[in-house]
Amino acid sequence: IYSNDHLKSQKHKLASRASLQSGKVSNFFSKLITDKNDFALAAPEATFAYHTVIHNQSFRSMTCTSDLIRQLLNDKQFTCAKTKTREIIVNVIRPGLKSYFCSQDSSPKILVDFFKNDKALLYMKFIQSMLRLFNIYIQKIEGEHISAFKLIDILNSLINNLENKKNEHFINSEIENIIKVLEEEGCSIKKEFDTGSQIFFDLCIKYIQKWTMPNQTLLTELDWLNLTKKHTVTWQNAKNTLNFLSELVLLNEDDYFDEFMSFLNIFQEKFYFIGTKMVTNIKLFKEKDVSISNLAAVVDFAFCLPGSSTSIERVFSLMTSTWTDVRNQMGVTTVESCLITKTYGLSCMKFHDEIIKNQSFLKNVHSTQKYTMKAED
Repeated sequence: IYSNDHLKSQKHKLASRASLQSGKVSNFFSKLITDKNDFALAAPEATFAYHTVIHNQSFRSMTCTSDLIRQLLNDKQFTCAKTKTREIIVNVIRPGLKSYFCSQDSSPKILVDFFKNDKALLYMKFIQSMLRLFNIYIQKIEGEHISAFKLIDILNSLINNLENKKNEHFINSEIENIIKVLEEEGCSIKKEFDTGSQIFFDLCIKYIQKWTMPNQTLLTELDWLNLTKKHTVTWQNAKNTLNFLSELVLLNEDDYFDEFMSFLNIFQEKFYFIGTKMVTNIKLFKEKDVSISNLAAVVDFAFCLPGSSTSIERVFSLMTSTWTDVRNQMGVTTVESCLITKTYGLSCMKFHDEIIKNQSFLKNVHSTQKYTMKAED
């Protein structure tokens, strides 16, 4: 009687419902024995990993691909995202191909020498760490609204970073462990690697300094407009800017002097101006109907200088990756359509979520009219 009452109780019903809806703990552990179903899943995962590398796609793209396969094809077991794809390439496919290349008589000598060189992994790891550093700064440079002033600050920060690594003979723990293993195996590499890394840092620093040198004169003359150093906001520096821009910007020197002195008086009284944007301060003057047309012209010129041409180059880069030697039969309309699609900005999953609600769009996708209404290439 007690058992029947318990089975009918609300507590038991809730517990039963919860057990049916909850996953088993065993689902989070890999099986010790691999069966044919596991092999059937491993084959497409390895193939997609191989496909990613062969077609020069990023590992990150596999995160999107994996999500799409699970949702659109209802294959919930396919989980070959970025990390798994990389591990399959590095720890499964690479060793197999490495053995294959080394065993072939006709393999390229450069590959065989690389695979057999005990130092290869060490230098590859060093290059990888440096590429990661440069990529961080490239992303900063390619950010939106980067002025020439900001660009110089970013590059100076990179130079300081490289100089610090050089002066401290910095290597990360992974590289340090590789050196330790090589030294224990009798390969004297530490001194050679240190010398090579020092040369690398020197070359990088000299290259960046040489690359920024053409802009240094211009930015030095305009540096006081940053308002980051109070002692630089002087009439002498403002006059130097006037002389420097005399052939580029039409200015009235008398009015420019009066406008600058008006600004200087306020700037010296209001310490909170330090570090604020000059453009913001110019707007405040305009709101109070203070005539600063000449000073505003200098500010407009200084802050309209782009830090880089990445926004334009990005379009050409997209075009280059789209219209390649292999894909050279596409017409102008096709290339234009690909560029517009690439710059749309939605992830694949969000794109799917958007179009699934748009019946008109889906009707056009399904209809055969898409073949007759296309523009001529």
